Amino acid sequence: MLWFYRRDEELITVETRFDDATREYVLIMQTDDHKKTEERFKDVVTFKDRLLTAEKKLAGERWTQAGPPVLLLDGWPRG
Repeated sequence: MLWFYRRDEELITVETRFDDATREYVLIMQTDDHKKTEERFKDVVTFKDRLLTAEKKLAGERWTQAGPPVLLLDGWPRG
């Protein structure tokens, strides 16, 4: 999934996916000036907890979701 967050003229993308090769959940955040962070998680519970923390932080910093999320078809487990 790919979410877009906006604050004034700034944009952050938040991407969530599953890496089949490593069997890890991945959280990628990128600012519009191309600063990128990537975090990897072995279990879904820790991954979901981190997503909630990230969403709360963005909301606390006055970021708002810009439009609906985009489904990335290649980003989830294949079995």
